[in-house]
Amino acid sequence: MPTKRLMTHSLLKALDPDQVEALSAIATQVRFGLGESIFRQREVADGFYLIEKGEVSLEYELPGNKKVAIQTIGPGELLGLSWLLGPYRWQFSATAISGVTVNFFRAVDVREQCAQDPKLGYKLMEEIARVLTERLQATRHKLGVFVERASGSEDARQVC
Repeated sequence: MPTKRLMTHSLLKALDPDQVEALSAIATQVRFGLGESIFRQREVADGFYLIEKGEVSLEYELPGNKKVAIQTIGPGELLGLSWLLGPYRWQFSATAISGVTVNFFRAVDVREQCAQDPKLGYKLMEEIARVLTERLQATRHKLGVFVERASGSEDARQVC
């Protein structure tokens, strides 16, 4: 995987070139077609994706095969956070809403790199925490919209 392309990814910009090089060595480029599932809620979360091209719908699955779109994620963004903490199960589903090209990083390989270079692990966790905060805000906003619609009340805005 060319290091130069990964150095421009928003998640990795804060890393030193040698750290990006180490991650580049464990990256695998993968393509998904329109409508293809990238991962499914409750399945084993075994890594993360850095989106290079295309868009992905992050969805929460409800009973009865219903899905709630939480956020659209595109180029330059991180996809997949559930690999960080046990029970290592996807908390959402991800579906390609266009042709998608990603760089996939296996969790076991990333953990090994971070064990070898704790500074890499720290910088990576800082960047992932930033993304996690953004996703939490997006989910909170979506929940607020649903609560407001369901209640029809102005007080529902206070939930958020």
